[in-house]
Amino acid sequence: MFPFKKNSSVDQFSEILEQEVQDDLAMFLEFGEEYFSLEELENLYALWEQEYQLTERLRSRFVLLCTSSFMLIPLSGLIAILGYNIYLPIFIICFPIIFLIGLAGFLVLYFKFGKVTSQENVGRRLKFAIRNKLQRRGFSKDFEI
Repeated sequence: MFPFKKNSSVDQFSEILEQEVQDDLAMFLEFGEEYFSLEELENLYALWEQEYQLTERLRSRFVLLCTSSFMLIPLSGLIAILGYNIYLPIFIICFPIIFLIGLAGFLVLYFKFGKVTSQENVGRRLKFAIRNKLQRRGFSKDFEI
């Protein structure tokens, strides 16, 4: 499960092991809410929300980068019409580079964090778990997080 390389130290191996064990969100998704206290669930939800907002900002920036790269095509046509053919190769070269950077960033986010809907489902599941814990403590169903 955890390959131990010949040149790595025991401290590095123990750090890797601790990181794998302390992934509370993965534990929550695998084992459920009964192993967590209300405070731990609230902390997990706060961490999830920060991560979700960060990924949403990055996703929107990468989508904006990809779509704005398509504006270079009409700009290169306009530059060709106006007679500034010296600058035309810059636009032609920049279009695929900018588009590929945006696409690569978007794909990295997809493979690291998964689909947006799966991230939202994790948030809903955390909210539901917190609401269940609050109901067990005697708060009403209408209590908002």
